[in-house]
Amino acid sequence: MQQVFLGEEYNLPFLSQTNDPRIENNLYPFVFLNTDGNLFIFANNRAILFDYTNGVVVRNYPTIPGGDPRSYPSSGSAVLLPLRDLQGGANVTAEVLVCGGALKGSFTSANNGNFVGALNTCGRIRISDPNPKWVMETMPSARVMGHGVAKMTMYSSSTGHPQVLLGGI
Repeated sequence: MQQVFLGEEYNLPFLSQTNDPRIENNLYPFVFLNTDGNLFIFANNRAILFDYTNGVVVRNYPTIPGGDPRSYPSSGSAVLLPLRDLQGGANVTAEVLVCGGALKGSFTSANNGNFVGALNTCGRIRISDPNPKWVMETMPSARVMGHGVAKMTMYSSSTGHPQVLLGGI
């Protein structure tokens, strides 16, 4: 196994900014490599595009609608959807799907013996768009502890939209 070190240590303020005190809904953020070489980082309910070679936040994305946490310990899931038109160079569209998670405050509620249901929504965002916006969809049932897996069979041949499959998101 080879380790790669990219230079100096960098303190990412985004992780402090997305921390909910005493709950920490930003542990294990979702991280994907964007088509421009920067990192898309989603923690809690917010995301940034991060230029890791220069240690600079390139873009702040809008908060996912509803504002509920999606990353661990709320345990939603995320996947970078398959890229299309790879010959398009800078015009390749990158889209991330974030599904499930838990209602804000559910961790505290559970500690008090009140167990609330998981989220039944997914948010899609085209992270490479100049003016990205979240598009929300409702799943047939609420989900936590899932793993996003991009499979070509996830797409309906008639609509081109992702389909929820057994073993999928």
